[in-house]
Amino acid sequence: MSPAAERAVALACTVVAVIATLEFMGRATFFLNIGLVLSLLFWFSTQSTAADTFAGVLRPYLAAIVIQCCHFLEECVAGIYEQVPDLFGYALSPTRFFTFNVVWIVVFILAAVGVRARIRLALLPFWFLAIVGGIGNGVLHSAIALWRGAYFPGLVTALVAFPVGVMLLVRLIRSPGKFRTDSIEAP
Repeated sequence: MSPAAERAVALACTVVAVIATLEFMGRATFFLNIGLVLSLLFWFSTQSTAADTFAGVLRPYLAAIVIQCCHFLEECVAGIYEQVPDLFGYALSPTRFFTFNVVWIVVFILAAVGVRARIRLALLPFWFLAIVGGIGNGVLHSAIALWRGAYFPGLVTALVAFPVGVMLLVRLIRSPGKFRTDSIEAP
């Protein structure tokens, strides 16, 4: 795929993700959608190939996926979907919340497979997991808990996700290499 086509596909995927997220989960995903756009901008700004990046980010990325799974579990057990009406003024369906999170976890796993197969576009969810899954969750869950003066579902794992998200973001930013379509070969 040419770099221009790859950028167009990345933009289209991000637009679809933003629209689908808003339709499926509503305005409670406002910050998540900002993170999607930031992830795309970071992805656009890098010239690293999937092969260059994979080795340096694999461990923190896999750790971030595990932490994200734990975070999702903490949110479910603590009933985050019951707390959303207080913050955003509408009920959040437990089924939608569960489906939404499972879809993202599958996307994260498939992205690792895609990067392993040297598909540069697959790096886009890496950026998203670092920015939103790690840093965003850490900041927002902490801020909401401080604002409310009480525990907010997902806080404990969000505090663990934050430093892993920072580490993953730093490694993504520092990953070496220049992107050229002729330099990517199948494993």
